Amino acid sequence: MTNRSADDQQGEGGTAAGKKRSAADFALWKSAKTNEPSWESPWGPGRPGWHIECSAMSRRILGKTFDIHGGGLDLTFPHHENEIAQSECCHGVPMASYWMHNGLMRKEKGTGKLGGKADRAQESEATVDDKISRSKGAGGLRDLISSQTGERIRFFLLRSHYRSTIEFGDKGLAEAGTALEKFYTFFERYQRVTGLSFYPIVGLGSDGQSLDPRDFITTLSGGRIETGDSDFLKKVESLRNDFIQSMNNDFDTNGGVSALFGLLSALNKFADSQKLEEAASRSEKDVA
Repeated sequence: MTNRSADDQQGEGGTAAGKKRSAADFALWKSAKTNEPSWESPWGPGRPGWHIECSAMSRRILGKTFDIHGGGLDLTFPHHENEIAQSECCHGVPMASYWMHNGLMRKEKGTGKLGGKADRAQESEATVDDKISRSKGAGGLRDLISSQTGERIRFFLLRSHYRSTIEFGDKGLAEAGTALEKFYTFFERYQRVTGLSFYPIVGLGSDGQSLDPRDFITTLSGGRIETGDSDFLKKVESLRNDFIQSMNNDFDTNGGVSALFGLLSALNKFADSQKLEEAASRSEKDVA
């Protein structure tokens, strides 16, 4: 999968490398050490190797083959390479249709991924304070979500391609929050112009009638725009195509977000040129 030569697959190996018959060998089952959790097996007490644990969980939950397998770039070799070897030998079918390896997250103006090594060539370690932990009472991720909100964090991540290295810190999160606020501002403008919430009641249309889930756009053809002679609609159609092209290009969410900002700008310019807020305000006064 990773197109590595036999020499490239030597890896670091540590002290275990010298005990292998072949550099490509990896453990499916490890003999139990003193005071270590273990299970009985035909080979004596022991535990699963690191790689077989993931293959076993994938097989039980997702089946012999599934659509997408994700993971960090640092897991590409040897972990995912070994997962493929054992799973496909066992089942006789491809383990996954697509492999998506995300880039590592680094602290702003720092080295090393958060909570671990940057890569095998760079042995710099992040401090304990850098680690984002999900452990109960450890703060970290829980405090981060509480202070920044999950939506802002997700938007921060979506502004980078998933395979790129992310510089994580207060500056980047603040910039994401400022950018996200532009969408919130437009949602409020939409409500002023239309008199409707940008977020419709789940299960109900703007006319109060129940919505059939099949009415939502779920295909590319279903979202096509009839532009006619409208320059505005031609611009919207162009941005829609840019968004689709970006998402089809190895899930380029950064490009997709750029297209969304282009759409936001086009919508605001259209609302200004057509004086939609003024028209909505006059309509409200006429009704009153």
